[in-house]
Amino acid sequence: MTLKKAMGSLCLCIAFWSPSVFAGVKTIGIYKIEAGKQLQFMQWMAAWDKVYAEIGLAQPQWYRSVRGADWDFVVIYPPFDRAKEAEMERVGKRHGLDIGFRWKLKYWEFVSSQSESLAQGPTSPAVLIRSLAPDSQ
Repeated sequence: MTLKKAMGSLCLCIAFWSPSVFAGVKTIGIYKIEAGKQLQFMQWMAAWDKVYAEIGLAQPQWYRSVRGADWDFVVIYPPFDRAKEAEMERVGKRHGLDIGFRWKLKYWEFVSSQSESLAQGPTSPAVLIRSLAPDSQ
């Protein structure tokens, strides 16, 4: 799925889902990093983690590939706090980090490919089955 299609799908979800549907929804990012750029990517992202901590945003959970599928990192992001976006950019800039379109250009220096999905959980099969009951909607 292209990024444009993914963003379109996300906009439709936001337009039609009630706020209660987003309870527990997180973004899952799967990243393949350019060969030899893994350390610089982690350092860059660690600098942003410091910004998140400074402004009170929850930290993402990182997983690294040990063997298997063709990815380097899976990151589980907490729900994004749009109200903190301007503060995040202000503090990031103060720390010497690129923001706006320059942030995106820096990102593509490291990322060979990526995919992102919205996921709700953690949960269990029993909870998912119960959520299908007519009275749960």
